[in-house]
Amino acid sequence: MRQRLRLVFAQSNDAVARSAKRWIHPEDGLLRIARYYGTGEKELFSQEYLEVVLNPKLDPQIFDFVVPSGVHVMDMTDDVIEILNSAKETKGKESGADKAQGN
Repeated sequence: MRQRLRLVFAQSNDAVARSAKRWIHPEDGLLRIARYYGTGEKELFSQEYLEVVLNPKLDPQIFDFVVPSGVHVMDMTDDVIEILNSAKETKGKESGADKAQGN
C-alpha cells in the first residue's frame, strides 16, 4: 500500500500548479506518482515511476568527466560557500516585509 501526500502551494499569480498529490512507497520511501493540479483541481500533468531499482550497481566510469578542450573551468567553491554562510547568518531574522505584515 502506498502512502499519499497532498501539497497545496501558496497562492501566486505566477504559479501554474495550485496543488500536488504525491504517492510514496511505504517500504522504501521513494516517490511513485506525482500529480499536479491547477485551479478547480483540474489535473495539469502527472508523473509515474514504474520500474524503480534500488541501489543498482553502477560502473564507476560513468562518473568520470573529461573537460572538453577549449573550455575554461571556473572554480566557484569559495563563492558558493560565501553565499551559504550569508544565508545561514540571515536565517531566522525577520525581513522588513515580515515586520510590516506582523509576521
